[in-house]
Amino acid sequence: PAGRQVDRRSFVTPLKRSILRFNYMVYAIVLAAGESKRMGALKQILPFGKSTVIETIITSLLKSSVDRVMVVVGYKASDVREVLKESEVEIRVNENYKKGMLSSIKCGVSAFPQDAEAFLICLCDQPGIRPENIDVLIDSYRKSGKGIIIPTYKGKRGHPVIFDRKYIDEILGLNEEDGELREVVWKNSKDILEVEIKNSAVVEDMDYMEDYKELVRIVKEE
Repeated sequence: PAGRQVDRRSFVTPLKRSILRFNYMVYAIVLAAGESKRMGALKQILPFGKSTVIETIITSLLKSSVDRVMVVVGYKASDVREVLKESEVEIRVNENYKKGMLSSIKCGVSAFPQDAEAFLICLCDQPGIRPENIDVLIDSYRKSGKGIIIPTYKGKRGHPVIFDRKYIDEILGLNEEDGELREVVWKNSKDILEVEIKNSAVVEDMDYMEDYKELVRIVKEE
């Protein structure tokens, strides 16, 4: 019909769709809006190696095959912005960060551009993840035809997770009061590909100061 926007990707076969994926962009959404209450300090900007936790994560993303990086900030947004002022990232402010992680996910996903085919949901407290780990996930997404790519380490699921853009509406429709992203995963189990990653960082995060100190120790020994 005249004036109607048609998404021609809906008319291609799964095989052609997986081939076409090589031409589409993959965005990373880094969730950095939390208050870090259990940590007792803003973990996003804690020192890590030669920079900070979040800068380390962003460096890995920028060195990977991710096309663009978006960081969602909230609590003490100005402090995180200051740390990232030299980084080549887009920053989105989640004014509703107190509602939890899902609100930050929706904040990022709602700004998802039309030229991107998938998005990588990244936590802000996994500085041990390497560029090659991310590349494996993106390559698996582009070759498999699956819409949800989840990294595993020794069979345990972790992050970051890739979602095809077809899940945008489903994610945005989740209830921020009691909804969780895993609901989308549960409902679409047949569209999931688990990818084993030989790096425990995909299942490790920093909730407590002891976790942070242990990761710093490991990095110093490497």
